[in-house]
Amino acid sequence: MSMVGDPIDRILIATASGAGMPLVTVDREIIAYAGRERSVWVCDVR
Repeated sequence: MSMVGDPIDRILIATASGAGMPLVTVDREIIAYAGRERSVWVCDVR
């Protein structure tokens, strides 16, 4: 599994995934991760 590099991003992803809630972001690395792993629902607001 390919993780994002930023520890805060990891916390955000884990929290959203665990809560079953969408993660609203403009962060390209998080959006790319969500596209690869499908473990978190991301709302891309770029």
